[in-house]
Amino acid sequence: MAATIVPALKPSVSGAHPNGWALRLPYPLRNAVSRWRALLSMIVGVGIALSIGMTILAVISAEMDLLTGDYERSGIGVYVSTQGGKIVARLAGDTPGTIQNAGTVLAQVRGWPAVHTAIGALTWTMARELAGPRRRGQPTELVSVIGVDGDPLNVPNMLQLDSGRWLRGGNEVVLGRTLARDKGLHIGDSLRMNGSTFSVVGVGTLRGFASFGQNSVAYMDYRTLIQRVQVGNVLNLIAIQTDQPAQVIQRLDDLGGLSSWTAVQLVAEAQQAQASGIAIDWVLIILTLGVAGLFVNTMLSHSVTERRSEFAILRAIGFPGGWIVMTVALESLTITVAAGLVAVVISLLLGALLNATVAPQYGFDSLFRADPSLFMLIFGLAAALGVVSGVLPARKAASVDPVEVLRES
Repeated sequence: MAATIVPALKPSVSGAHPNGWALRLPYPLRNAVSRWRALLSMIVGVGIALSIGMTILAVISAEMDLLTGDYERSGIGVYVSTQGGKIVARLAGDTPGTIQNAGTVLAQVRGWPAVHTAIGALTWTMARELAGPRRRGQPTELVSVIGVDGDPLNVPNMLQLDSGRWLRGGNEVVLGRTLARDKGLHIGDSLRMNGSTFSVVGVGTLRGFASFGQNSVAYMDYRTLIQRVQVGNVLNLIAIQTDQPAQVIQRLDDLGGLSSWTAVQLVAEAQQAQASGIAIDWVLIILTLGVAGLFVNTMLSHSVTERRSEFAILRAIGFPGGWIVMTVALESLTITVAAGLVAVVISLLLGALLNATVAPQYGFDSLFRADPSLFMLIFGLAAALGVVSGVLPARKAASVDPVEVLRES
């Protein structure tokens, strides 16, 4: 009987023989290790796609923190506006409105036992007057101003100063960081508005006033503001520090004519207002995951086609089909897990670049907020993607007919 000659199994595509330690590994794992050069391009390609999804998620997280983080960290328990007013704008015309007889309301609120302190705020615009004669046709430069009634230093974490100090007199202002940067103003400079000169004593923001564009305003004493702009006894917003928000809200309802929210309720409203934008971002993330999965599936299918002889020989010498399926599936899983690690590195580098260059230009603390739970979500989706993407190529490899392939050879 003539002996059947079986061709020797060739080394892996990488061209390198496995090391001694690798030879002791199960064949599917040994094969993945020995083919690392062939897998590298796929890992990098999938990693770039996954990093896009991770970066979008981190930007979403930073965006929501910008919208809601100040409410959570401001130390304020209850926010109050006039009845029908909206602190979180969901439609173009939504505003807090004005609280009438604000002085009386504020005094009553401050007298309640459950209230530690209350801060009133009124937003307005004032005309800036530059030094020197004004040119004909020169537009008036308007500055958004928040008049503050109360001392935010009494509320832990409400005042966030980058430099300088808070107001001590009626002729002083504290500037939001964006306003200070755009106008080129610094501590000690003078700012003349509505016929009065104010000294810049600080740069920073009051947390909890996101609806007023807190980084782009000038803060001044409330009484000084109503004198300069000739408005009545009104406020837009009252921020109440309390440990008993339910009791305070009940008493506000008894007063009538007011709407109130806790910080948790404002966070929920801000999330609802951004729901459509977040949904679009998730569609983009799913698309990037789909592109990554298609890339892995296509590359593995091409790899299986090139290695038909190898799989035929394995089947001919008695390797079970399950081992061959495991070989291809393990390659797919290796690619996506390694790509997930590459994606984390790329995303963190992009985030550091965004926070260092773009965020300061807009007066933001951060435009990229790495959330470990969201990154783990993408990492888990990537692993699942690897398993799913490897199913068809793995079944294709296991179905190789050794007789047919050897006959073709």
